[in-house]
Amino acid sequence: MSCVQIKDLPPEMRPYEKMEAYGAQSLSDSELLAIILKTGTKEKSSIELAGEVLMQKGKNTCYEHGGLRNLMECDPRDFRNIKGIGKVKSYQLASLAELSTRIWRLSKNEQLKITDIRSVVDYYRQDMIYLKHEEAYIMLVNSKGVFLHSEKVSIGSTDSAVMSIREIIRKAVSFGASGIILVHNHPSGMTEPSRDDIMLSKKLKEASELLNLKLVDSLIIGDGSYTSLSEKGIL
Repeated sequence: MSCVQIKDLPPEMRPYEKMEAYGAQSLSDSELLAIILKTGTKEKSSIELAGEVLMQKGKNTCYEHGGLRNLMECDPRDFRNIKGIGKVKSYQLASLAELSTRIWRLSKNEQLKITDIRSVVDYYRQDMIYLKHEEAYIMLVNSKGVFLHSEKVSIGSTDSAVMSIREIIRKAVSFGASGIILVHNHPSGMTEPSRDDIMLSKKLKEASELLNLKLVDSLIIGDGSYTSLSEKGIL
């Protein structure tokens, strides 16, 4: 049984024509994704292929939630398990997810001022809740708590990350920062600080103070929760 190709649909139902007439907001998630994918296969249209990408749910840990979150949670190789998604299309999907994250973060950067530690958690949560391994970031702020710079400082395994305190301090000095916020995730979803978390944070605090810098906080982000070492009185 052959599928209905996009060219066979009425003009008002074709993604390009629909966008031209009514704007991008009128398109469904599948239709928007179909425009990114451009083509389907002999068996399915680009809209059907896009729908299959979004409908993958419970297939494995990558597709835990389904829908648009598949784009954020999956690796390009995961997409290639779907018939009709090759290397190029898998890279298109991964690029779309990364661009979305960068656009979201850029909007957060504008006039970002750290007045509440939850605003820092919200800033990083978009990336970290999907990770299956540990990553660490630093956020640099000036004396008024205004955002200056954010940078990934380590990528670890599922249970550890290795970072250079010297490199963190060097970055802070180069950006003229007064404060440093260390943020990392626990892929397990649990946010209780480990002994290594505490030791590293205390070493970073001591090193920062030598150059009149302040370690504002060390945060652990988990599944829907976070732990602040400052709020716990550890720092």
